[in-house]
Amino acid sequence: MTTINKKYLLIIGGLLGILFSVYDSSVSYSGTAPLDDDFGIEIISWNFFLMKTLVYVLIGILVGLIISKLIKIFTNRNVQNKYSLLFKKPR
Repeated sequence: MTTINKKYLLIIGGLLGILFSVYDSSVSYSGTAPLDDDFGIEIISWNFFLMKTLVYVLIGILVGLIISKLIKIFTNRNVQNKYSLLFKKPR
């Protein structure tokens, strides 16, 4: 896996973290909201919202990093298994 793909996975993970934070803020009080209330983002505390967004972004980046490592491990393992018959040492 090239570093460009790894960077893309990290960026996608961070963006998904931001989107999940906004989604979480928009549905956080939907169960207790009045029926005539408009759909929107309810931010009670900006400090809490920013900290929650930062945590979600870090989780997204970590998941992107883990996925890139797993892809690298499995592609190297498949290449090694494919050519292992050619490079076996005779007994």
